[in-house]
Amino acid sequence: MTDAEKIDRLCRTVEALQAQVQHLHDRMAVRDVAIRLARGDDRLDKDILFTAYADDAIDDHLGFCGNREEFFEWIWDSHKRSIETTLHHTTNQTCEFIDADTAITETYWIFTGPLLDGSNSIAFGRYLDRVERRPEGWRIAFRYATIDGCCNIPGAPIPFRWAPDRLANGVPSQTREDPSYRRPFVNLRERFVPPDGIDYDTVRDLATYSRGPHPAG
Repeated sequence: MTDAEKIDRLCRTVEALQAQVQHLHDRMAVRDVAIRLARGDDRLDKDILFTAYADDAIDDHLGFCGNREEFFEWIWDSHKRSIETTLHHTTNQTCEFIDADTAITETYWIFTGPLLDGSNSIAFGRYLDRVERRPEGWRIAFRYATIDGCCNIPGAPIPFRWAPDRLANGVPSQTREDPSYRRPFVNLRERFVPPDGIDYDTVRDLATYSRGPHPAG
C-alpha cells in the first residue's frame, strides 16, 4: 500500500468515525427531548417544557390537541384540579432518522400520580413524535400521544413519614421549590439509621420506640 493509499484510507476512517459520532450526538439529543418534556410536565415548569417543543409544534395528547402554550395551560389546570403530583416515565424508544434534520420516534410511557381523592392513577401508552433539528436544537414538531390502558388503584400511606427530619433535603413539589432545582446539591439531613426490628407498617411515632437515632459518628 502506497503512502497516498494509506492517507486515503485514514481519511475515510476519520470521516466514518465523524459520521458515527454525529449520529450518536443526534440520537442522544433526540432522546433528551422526550426526557425534558416529561420533567417540564411533572414540575409544571413552562421554561423546561418549551425547550422540548418547536415554536410551531402541535401536540395531539389524549383529549387535547393544540400548541405548546395551550398544552401547558391545559396540564396546569387539570393537574391542579385533580392530582397531587405526576410522574411521567419514558422507557423504550425507537428512532428513525428520515434525513439529517428529521427523526420519527416511538417512546413508550407510563404515567403514575396520586389523585386528590386518595387513589392513584396509572396509565400507559406511546408518544409518536416527529422531531426536527431547529436553529435552537432538536425539538418536537408534532406529537401524537396514544393511550393503551389505564386504571385507578387505592392509595396507601407514604412510608417513613415518622422518620425525623425526613424532608430536610427538600419537599417534593410541582414548582421550582422541588429539591431537584437546589444548588449546590449537598446533604442537609442529620445522619439517621432506623432502629432494628421496627414495624414499618404500624409505626407512626418514633418516640414509641426505646432506641433513638443512630449516633452521627
